[in-house]
Amino acid sequence: MSDFEKQPYVNSFAEILSYTLSDDEANSAATALISRHGNLDAILSCSENELCEIGGFGINTAILIKLLGYVNARGTIDSVKNNEKLGDLKLMEYIKALFIGLTVETVYLILFNADGGIISAEYMGEGTVSASDVYPRRLLECAVSKKAKAVILAHNHPHGNTAPSKDDIASTKQLEALFATVGIELLKHYVVADGDIGVIDG
Repeated sequence: MSDFEKQPYVNSFAEILSYTLSDDEANSAATALISRHGNLDAILSCSENELCEIGGFGINTAILIKLLGYVNARGTIDSVKNNEKLGDLKLMEYIKALFIGLTVETVYLILFNADGGIISAEYMGEGTVSASDVYPRRLLECAVSKKAKAVILAHNHPHGNTAPSKDDIASTKQLEALFATVGIELLKHYVVADGDIGVIDG
């Protein structure tokens, strides 16, 4: 992104930061954060200490930024009604909202009914789907208990990219087969990173 393209993001972000900083400080901090990360989603993946270090401000401003992300994400998540059928764009925004502000790898399982309506998004734990603290049995039990007919798996790569690891790909294939044993379809496995989203087809 060129400096010209970044400027609208810098201006908007500086307006928010001006609630806790002077105009000059807010513009300088917004420029530093946008230059480093490019977009708000990526900025919100930073810890409070990282924000302070990059932006040159105190903890109160860092907390304001994080709260902004949580409020925005909550609004997106709450806008989805039970059993609603989501179009591709709204589904992508919903999935990305689940991970806004998270600084560690986290796994969500999104559950759908027989008509393709969303049942819920269930937090499954920290780590990737191949990590020891997120067991395939736990994912399966969650889907069965909610009477899901299809699921989407999603996890994030904080400060990384959306390219799946070999473990991500292998785990997707194993989970696809596991869900199939109880008649549940694994539709997709999404990887979220810095406001972008990639997919491992189920």
